[in-house]
Amino acid sequence: MDQVSRVVCFCDDKRVGAVLRALAGLVHEKPTVEPVVNVNVKGGKLEPATNGRLLSMFVDWLRKKKIKKLTHTDLKTFVTSVGRVESAYVGLRKDAQALGVIKKTGSGKNAYYMVAGGLHKLKNKQKKAR
Repeated sequence: MDQVSRVVCFCDDKRVGAVLRALAGLVHEKPTVEPVVNVNVKGGKLEPATNGRLLSMFVDWLRKKKIKKLTHTDLKTFVTSVGRVESAYVGLRKDAQALGVIKKTGSGKNAYYMVAGGLHKLKNKQKKAR
């Protein structure tokens, strides 16, 4: 048997289909596609968007989406979108509340969370909380 090599590459989501079609018939096994979170492309290179901690990624997500009001469902959606289990939202919620990222309003089924206005100041708070 010939020597076999493993090829790993990254591409934009919109180009995944074209990359898979290009590989068809050339590879021994079906390629696996895995979404990548917490990454920015700068100058053709991949760089981490945040430090990789769940709270940092959450703050970055809030900024990018310009979210002002959240529910438990929004928190669950976020944690699963970054590859965590749905139950991880509880710890995220507690950490975010402790640092003043979000503030609970209402109670029971009517509860929701307001996002703090000064998200840019959170980097210093996160460093102190470690």
